[in-house]
Amino acid sequence: MIYKGLQSIYTAALGEYRDKGFRLVAHDDHVAVLFYQDEKVGVFSQTGMTIQSLHEVCKEYLEREGK
Repeated sequence: MIYKGLQSIYTAALGEYRDKGFRLVAHDDHVAVLFYQDEKVGVFSQTGMTIQSLHEVCKEYLEREGK
């Protein structure tokens, strides 16, 4: 995969969750917002976010919503 900027890194960081309907969007210089389809699921600090924490929020959301 060729990275063309921050958004492509966010897309790659979602891994399998991207195909399940999640997207991660840079909101400003310090915040990234996680969406499931069009529903806001979480907000992350760009400096504190890890792939592991991102995946955990996605997993918990799917389990909680029964999806």
